[in-house]
Amino acid sequence: MQLSPSYAKHVEIVKELKMHSDFTATRAEYKDDFEKIYAEAKDSRVNLSSAKEFLNSLSEEELSTIQYYVGLADPIKTNSLSNEGAYNLLVHHYERFDFDQNGTTDVGLAQTASMIPVNMPDTEKKALVASLNEMEEGERFKAMFLIGLPDRIIIDNNGEFKPVYDDTVKDYNTILKMFDRILNPEPMSYTSPELKSVFSKFKDLFEKYYEEQKKLEETYKAESNLNAQAIKAKLS
Repeated sequence: MQLSPSYAKHVEIVKELKMHSDFTATRAEYKDDFEKIYAEAKDSRVNLSSAKEFLNSLSEEELSTIQYYVGLADPIKTNSLSNEGAYNLLVHHYERFDFDQNGTTDVGLAQTASMIPVNMPDTEKKALVASLNEMEEGERFKAMFLIGLPDRIIIDNNGEFKPVYDDTVKDYNTILKMFDRILNPEPMSYTSPELKSVFSKFKDLFEKYYEEQKKLEETYKAESNLNAQAIKAKLS
């Protein structure tokens, strides 16, 4: 499949994020059959330009497997899909990619957003995944849902409502600002006591895991420098 080395590293981080039990349960019946289709697509080196052709080669039963595994309401009509929408039907949820870089990821006909953006630094990604995984399932679902919401909604040229996602790199400081907006809402905005409790816990965990990750990285960097110096000394 079409994964660059840098994106493969992103996938390795975000695939560790625990999904809601309902997400896993509703897909369990179709998982093995989907994995066979996934393996075939991978062996065939399916990419953005060949995804629709690959889908057209599948049987109705295989297309139904993808439909129910991905969670689509309607049967797959390949001719109605963008290349991006077709490709993202053939990969795991954590491998989906926004090829046209418009802030949303086409999955079939649906437009979704990555909760953990590709352009976020790895340290922040790892801290977010560790934080969410430590939360109770109900809390994690609320947190994941809210941080995955669009930054704003606009009306496009066709008069349809369209979600817009800010493409600003979400680093440590911008993530803390997100927490602050939720925990200390501006006038005319509101956050329920329940959500404040969830995001207060989320913020504390994120800060903890971020600091732990930074220390690990600093330790690794220091050890790498020492090893490099030792090798250089042996060679001189």
